[in-house]
Amino acid sequence: ARLFEETQSRARRERTIRKITEQMRRAVDVETILQTTITRLGEAVGAPRVYVRLGAEVENEK
Repeated sequence: ARLFEETQSRARRERTIRKITEQMRRAVDVETILQTTITRLGEAVGAPRVYVRLGAEVENEK
């Protein structure tokens, strides 16, 4: 039973990744890609809200 559950879980993850990838390929701009990815990942994990922080790392100067 445990092996079956693990297999089902893996199959769900792979389907989610495939759906996100397909939608990213159809997107024409970065904003659409990010929004689609964030929405689908939130749905996949059952999160009511998803936050993503984008930005370049700043190296501390001494």
